[in-house]
Amino acid sequence: MYAEAEAAFRQATRLCPGSPEVSYRFAKMYEEQGRTGEATEVIAAYLKSNPMDSMGTAEEYMKHLKNRMQNLDMGVKAEKTGYGIMKPVTNEVALPADETAFGFGRPVAMLGVVATTNGIPATVGIRFGFTFSVQGLPSASDIVLKMIVKHPPIHEPNGTTSEESSLLEHYGSSFLGTLKAFACYGFDHPYELATGDWVLEVWYGEQKLIEQTFQVFNPDDANAQTHAGAGNPHAR
Repeated sequence: MYAEAEAAFRQATRLCPGSPEVSYRFAKMYEEQGRTGEATEVIAAYLKSNPMDSMGTAEEYMKHLKNRMQNLDMGVKAEKTGYGIMKPVTNEVALPADETAFGFGRPVAMLGVVATTNGIPATVGIRFGFTFSVQGLPSASDIVLKMIVKHPPIHEPNGTTSEESSLLEHYGSSFLGTLKAFACYGFDHPYELATGDWVLEVWYGEQKLIEQTFQVFNPDDANAQTHAGAGNPHAR
């Protein structure tokens, strides 16, 4: 999806290099992927071809991008506050999310850890992940974190095989530079139940903030359960 959009935006900027709408949307697409440097290049090219900046917003957006890059240079830091099997504490609704392997995401207000463990049974309905806090973020801006899930091969109903999926999470702002959030994956379909190592990562721009590895095991295999260290999870 992003590759096609990038090609279309490149062609549009060649045809209309002074278009503020095209340039902004092109740069925003790069920013959402964590490619802040390339987003900056797009806005710089627009300002060069349109120094008067008819919309009056390009300079402000350039400042925003440079602020993000500066924060990355300073080292935005994250701390894990919990991990294991998770449970939603609010009603959840699955909405379309084309950038994921499965075509939808699960946005919820918050999830909580109900059992601290690295071993996750391959069972439909199980949700697992971790909670975390991030420090050093801009105090008032659109915060975008990228959640990446790396997993054993999953053979999907459409005949494709996937080993990774991702989702962009938008947060309106941080409080005094700190943001509390979570990364989670849920088994909703039998074909997702791939046993082995699952890695959940959180990225801010070009910086990987934090990750957690889980061992997904067949709950009917006692040896696999013991090897995964899930025999006696600490429940909350």
